[in-house]
Amino acid sequence: MLAATHWINADLHDRGVTSVDQDIIHTYLLTINEYRRLSVASKNLLSILAEIEDLRPLHVRGDAPHGEHAAARADLMLSRIRKIATGSFCDG
Repeated sequence: MLAATHWINADLHDRGVTSVDQDIIHTYLLTINEYRRLSVASKNLLSILAEIEDLRPLHVRGDAPHGEHAAARADLMLSRIRKIATGSFCDG
């Protein structure tokens, strides 16, 4: 999750969407207006981060079954975030 937020913040800073002193830590800590503004700027990045965040309570802080599947899913989502943030594929 931390790596995902670093990639997203770098992308948002590089594109001038956020200032270098404004970092996303968690999607759920954003105000509704800021979440909506950033979603318009890059909906896929925030929705992917939110998906990773949704795995945390059950699998990082909890002991829900299928942790291996959750880890593989989080790794895939991190890879997508990195690709979008670095311009390796189009964010729509």
